[in-house]
Formats: sequence, structure tokens, C-alpha cells
Amino acid sequence: MYREDAMAESVGSNVCPMFLTNMLSAMGYASLVFSEVPTFQVLGVVVAIGIIVGFLVSVVLIHAAMLVLPGLVSQVHSREEEKITLMERYTEFFLRHRNKMLIGSLIVTVGLGSFITKNEFNDSFHEYFAEST
Repeated sequence: MYREDAMAESVGSNVCPMFLTNMLSAMGYASLVFSEVPTFQVLGVVVAIGIIVGFLVSVVLIHAAMLVLPGLVSQVHSREEEKITLMERYTEFFLRHRNKMLIGSLIVTVGLGSFITKNEFNDSFHEYFAEST
């Protein structure tokens, strides 16, 4: 497979999931514009623009640079056997101790979830700054 064909296939198969992920993230941050706190409004706009620019750079510039710049062909050292055995060992461990893993993850979830009562929802941003500023 030629470089151009491989790049076209890569972009074609990945651009839709990348677009959806980035645009939904940008929309989420852009919703901070409706906050009453001006600092959050600016943060939302700046992060949303950054996400969109990052998407455009990753889709357009990086792929174009990879096609233009010379690529070095080197010997590929495969470590597939090591990866497979590591994953098999992990799978076997998880299956052997699945009840303990379930109980442990439930304990961690309940433990961390108990801190949700400590959250306070307010927009009194002036309390975070000293009066001299």
C-alpha cells in the first residue's frame, strides 16, 4: 500500500469519530458562555476555540506533513508476543478474581461517591479573590 493510499484510508476511517468527539467537547465548553461568571464565559470560549483548532491541525496539517516529509523505513521490532502474553495474564487474573474485583470496585465507587455531598453549586466567584485585587 502506498503512503497516499494509507493516509487516505486512515483519514477516511477516523475523521467522523474525531469530528464528533471534538465538536461535542467544544459545544460542552461553549455552553459555559451562559454562566453568570465572566471568567467561566471566557474560559468556555477559549477552550472551545482551542478544541476546534486542535481538530483542524490534527486532521489537515499533520496528515499533510506526513505525506510531504520523508519517512524513514526501519526494521520493525515486533513485541506482539510480549503484548499477547501480558494481556492473557491480565485476563486470567481478572477472571480468577472477578468477585474480589467487583467488590473492590464497588467499595471504591461508594467511597468516592460519598464525597459528592461536599460539592457546592454557587456562582459567588468574588469570594475566591482577595478584596485588594
